Amino acid sequence: MKVSFSELRELNVTAPVIVAFNKADMLKNDDHLALEAYVSTSELLSSRKCLILSAKNLEHIDELLTIIYSSLPNLVELVLCLPMAATA
Repeated sequence: MKVSFSELRELNVTAPVIVAFNKADMLKNDDHLALEAYVSTSELLSSRKCLILSAKNLEHIDELLTIIYSSLPNLVELVLCLPMAATA
């Protein structure tokens, strides 16, 4: 991860970074707690939005989508009503 973040800095990427740890369903309870502790205390991750999720079990997927949507600039909801095509 350190290398990835270093490369982003070198490329002057200023977009928000979201760190998602998938496969939480495969972790034992002790491993899950250790990962949570790492995420909460890691200097590398302190300024980033981090989630531990399971795509298989749909755990924290809604939370991930909410974070992604809130990170997008100028997000506008647009509803279009198009006229129906004339039928022959």
